Amino acid sequence: MSSRARLHTNQTRRQLGDELRKLRPCHPPTDHDHSDCIDAMDRKHIFCQVDSNRRHYAHETSPLPLLKRLRSQTNPGTAVPPRDGKSLTFVRVQETPMRVLLEFIATFTAAMFAGAALYINVAEHPARMELDTKFAAAQWAPSYRRATWMQAPLALFSLVAGLGSWLLGGGLGWAFAALLIGSVVPFTFIGIMPTNKALLAPGRDPSSAETRSLLEHWAKLHAVRTVLSVAASFLYVGLALGS
Repeated sequence: MSSRARLHTNQTRRQLGDELRKLRPCHPPTDHDHSDCIDAMDRKHIFCQVDSNRRHYAHETSPLPLLKRLRSQTNPGTAVPPRDGKSLTFVRVQETPMRVLLEFIATFTAAMFAGAALYINVAEHPARMELDTKFAAAQWAPSYRRATWMQAPLALFSLVAGLGSWLLGGGLGWAFAALLIGSVVPFTFIGIMPTNKALLAPGRDPSSAETRSLLEHWAKLHAVRTVLSVAASFLYVGLALGS
């Protein structure tokens, strides 16, 4: 609560107290006195309600970390009608077996993709580039084909499962993580595929400096997929632990 808000609250309370003291009857109360007392009580009740709403608003607008906000949306709950003028309360929604299964599939497949992508950038491709360019290009081609058949289904499974969890009430965090891992598919077609086609083009000299430059450029593009998949995996795990 800010100092300005506290000052306003104290001033209002003092004004109400002065009005109530002035309304204390020193003679038999009349109908007019009763109406003034009732009006003052109504104003005091309204003031208390405004003060309560202001404190509730200050609490709701306090800054929270992004992950905590996403976790709070994981189980949004069901609104319960107010009782005795109190604010709405929420009952935590129990996770269904289907949603638990989808969350597991989304997290597991994203982690599998991220692990394979990280291995390529950290271990396989650096070791490949220590060879002569001719042998590096010869090893890259079959490795790329095999990795495509493994990583593409993993990304799509994680995307569909994450969106399915969101549709079943999992919260926006699951949809955001699903879009992160799913974005590697269009990025592969738009950003990496031209480099892949250039490396696999018939008649290319596998020992040329251009081929080596293309392999180095491919590693940088693949690192983008690694970052996206690792970020999605960490977000999935954080949401799963917070649910």
